[in-house]
Amino acid sequence: MDGIPDVPTKRYFLSNLLRLLKFYFNPMKMNKIGLQKQMKASSLLNTQFINLERRGKKW
Repeated sequence: MDGIPDVPTKRYFLSNLLRLLKFYFNPMKMNKIGLQKQMKASSLLNTQFINLERRGKKW
């Protein structure tokens, strides 16, 4: 039961990571809006990571 919600969390985490990497490697999108989105995605990613660590999930 405990392992079931863990899989979508990982998928969500990885999709956020990919989105963040796309921002870093696409200089055309580094305008004001792009930077705001990047910061939002970054803070979201940090939150997800902290939540995973808090639950003690080793992956």
